[in-house]
Amino acid sequence: MAIPTQQLATLVAVSFLLLLPHPSAAQPNRLIKETCKKTPDFDLCVSSLSAAPRAARATTVRELALAMIHVVEARATTTSLYIKRLAKTASFRGEEEAALKACEFYYGIIIDYDVPGAVTEVRYANPKFGVDSMVDSAREAELCEEEFRGGNKSPLTGRNMAVRRLANVAVAIIKSIH
Repeated sequence: MAIPTQQLATLVAVSFLLLLPHPSAAQPNRLIKETCKKTPDFDLCVSSLSAAPRAARATTVRELALAMIHVVEARATTTSLYIKRLAKTASFRGEEEAALKACEFYYGIIIDYDVPGAVTEVRYANPKFGVDSMVDSAREAELCEEEFRGGNKSPLTGRNMAVRRLANVAVAIIKSIH
């Protein structure tokens, strides 16, 4: 079944508009700036939230906290996928292979338990427990990095550091919910 030309043109135009950056992606809104001032990493906070569609629509600190939790989730998920790809390569055997498997486990905890727990607590219950979940996420990334101590250089240092920094920003934002 063919799509009429006018409908096709409309569909293409709408698709194009959806690909354009949201105006707030270029210029962070006031809520993002004020909230990020209360975090340990203002620049990371602003850049992360400015790029997050959820944050662009946020009208409360609670909504920004949820957006940042999802930023942590996205970064943890890409790191987890990267770990799985690395684990399939022949260059990682023995202690390094065991370290990667441990990291896969730690990132599974972040994705399967810490993030959903933080979302539930921030959205519906007690944000303090959301803080605990994000602190745990930062710790899981740290534990992953520690798996490579003892002579093996970690191929995940930058990724682990990014998850830790993002989780710490999320902690600060959650703590600022009134």
